[in-house]
Amino acid sequence: MKIKKIESKQFAGIKGVSVDFKDKLNVIYGKNESGKSTIIDLIYSMLFQNASLDKRTDRDFIENSFPHSSDGTEKNYIEGSIIIENKNDIYTLSKEWASKNGVAKMIDANGNIIKDENEINEILKTILIYGEGVYRNIVFTSQKIPQNTLESIFGECKKGDSNVREELHSILMQSVATLGGADIDAIENKIKEKLKMLGDHFDIKTMAPEGGINKKWKKEVGIILKAYYRLNDLNTELTEVTEYEDNIDAFNKQKKELNEEKNEIQNILSGIASIETTFEKRKILQGNYNYQKEFEENAKIDLNTWEGFENDKAQLEKQKCEEVLKEDLQIVETANSIISKNESILSALTLSAKIDNKSDKKLKVSNIDSGEEIIENNGEYDIKGCTEIDLDGIINIKLYPKDVDVDKFKNELDKNRFKVNDIFKKYQVKNSVELNDKFDKYNKFISQKESIDNNYEKFIRQYEEKYASINGLKSLIEKAKDEQEKLQKQISEIKIPEVYEGISDFDAYKKDKQEKINKINSEEEIINDSLQVYRDKLAGRDSDSLKEQIIPLKDEYDNNVAEYKHYEHIYQVFNQLKQTINISPMSGIDNLFEDYLGIISNHSITTKTGNDSVIIASNDNKLTANTLSEGTKETIGLAFKLAVIETLFKNGGGLAIFDDSFTDLDEDRRNEACKLIEKFSQNNQVIFVTCDKVYLGLFTNANVINI
Repeated sequence: MKIKKIESKQFAGIKGVSVDFKDKLNVIYGKNESGKSTIIDLIYSMLFQNASLDKRTDRDFIENSFPHSSDGTEKNYIEGSIIIENKNDIYTLSKEWASKNGVAKMIDANGNIIKDENEINEILKTILIYGEGVYRNIVFTSQKIPQNTLESIFGECKKGDSNVREELHSILMQSVATLGGADIDAIENKIKEKLKMLGDHFDIKTMAPEGGINKKWKKEVGIILKAYYRLNDLNTELTEVTEYEDNIDAFNKQKKELNEEKNEIQNILSGIASIETTFEKRKILQGNYNYQKEFEENAKIDLNTWEGFENDKAQLEKQKCEEVLKEDLQIVETANSIISKNESILSALTLSAKIDNKSDKKLKVSNIDSGEEIIENNGEYDIKGCTEIDLDGIINIKLYPKDVDVDKFKNELDKNRFKVNDIFKKYQVKNSVELNDKFDKYNKFISQKESIDNNYEKFIRQYEEKYASINGLKSLIEKAKDEQEKLQKQISEIKIPEVYEGISDFDAYKKDKQEKINKINSEEEIINDSLQVYRDKLAGRDSDSLKEQIIPLKDEYDNNVAEYKHYEHIYQVFNQLKQTINISPMSGIDNLFEDYLGIISNHSITTKTGNDSVIIASNDNKLTANTLSEGTKETIGLAFKLAVIETLFKNGGGLAIFDDSFTDLDEDRRNEACKLIEKFSQNNQVIFVTCDKVYLGLFTNANVINI
């Protein structure tokens, strides 16, 4: 992890600060009270201090970080932002601290905006790898190493005293360093005990009890499972209570609607008495109007019918339709039948003739039936029917079928054709079709005349008895119209509220409304009984209170799950590191601690690791935590800090912050310490804070930041 930038418009005593950091060694230089240490506090707060503050638990932070005006009054606004690089991914985090309603926002490596602080903290845990204890006690240590850290290094902690291990309980290597070489199996057991205490009988993969969501464990229930059960019970209760409240709201809504309906009905009934007389008067007028309206409509129908009969009769009388006798039609039909038969017989003969008239006489070939000339000149011809051949009066030949009396058939044809033509002339038609049409037209005329005569006789007599005459009928229609106008005017002058419109029987109407009121009263009783049932079920509970109970319990549950996952990560790291530890789990830190201590002190201070402590000597004289000089304390603290960070971040990428350190070191130790820090910064990011210009010369490759 690397810090790329820190900014703040206002935090503690600093305003409008923006600092860019580089990957390796960064030196923040400035005079006393210029805000150097406050920048370090801001970095720490950005990483570990939640934006929403509690005035009790966060009292020190509020006191130290919120600015005060010159008159002693407090200001209630501080904010900051930090840019972090982790494995080439960039994260931007901003916070505005405030009591309960603080705001935190992170833009992750994928550009997603995250505003849930619990989710932000989970991402930070992944980036930081180790918990707040390591950063508070190792990375962000102040100028002097704490006494309890010294005592834990020397193995001098008294029973009941806090030590660095207790502060850094979630980090294996730090725990090992603080214990001074404790049994690694005991450490593993402690981690397992913590995991069991948190997660006993809880499946962290399915986020449910072992055995399924319906499994109820009675014994060996872990902290997470207890919270899960309590949370599940509260959520179940919340669902139940919410359902009861929804039912109560629904019943109250129904009750309100029924009450409004009942009030409306009662208001209508209270107004009926005053409107009944008026309504009855209007009813009579409306009845008269309807009578006149119906009379007018029926009279108009009678008038139209009467006038129609008169008009039809007049039109029919104007028509001239010649009589066509049925017997004439039959004569034509019989004659046509004979004509058709004889024509068929006479046309039955079909001949082919080839005529070669070699004389100068005129040759005439004609049809005996029709007399139509067939052949006028020489040539080949088809001859159909009985045929007569005449050669200029010299020769006359008749051709006809055998056994057929041509003259007889010819006479019959002529006779029947005469009959037909005579009838056609009589009726002035050209053919049988026209004769039939004329006959049909005559019959239709006769039928219409009979129908009109019959209807006229039947209906007109009735109309004359009822109305006297057409003019009398028209007069009655006009009179009905006038009466309707008068009645309509009288009706329009009677005003009846819309709610009473359409009532035909007031007694039935009032009875119906009263029955509705009785029904509403019965429904209200049922609703009241149901409301009481659900109020009894609620027993004073409400969903808002349950939600307030669920929020902290959900936070507790989430925090316990996060803690469990954190210890799982520790256990994974432990198992990985366990494979690399041969004899003592402290051997790596001890060796680095001894090397760094020797370099800084020019080997005047030596170490020897015992079973449960570290023996530190100066010129063969054993030292204790209480006999150290300030310079030696600082030397030990620096060596210890670098050893732990380098052990925790074996592949580099660690962070070390030095805030006005080395004030008690002599020149030689200070110079060696600076060389060691500069070498350490090749693989780790270092932020060195100082007010002494001498360090600007001691660090040859530093990014100097002037404040």
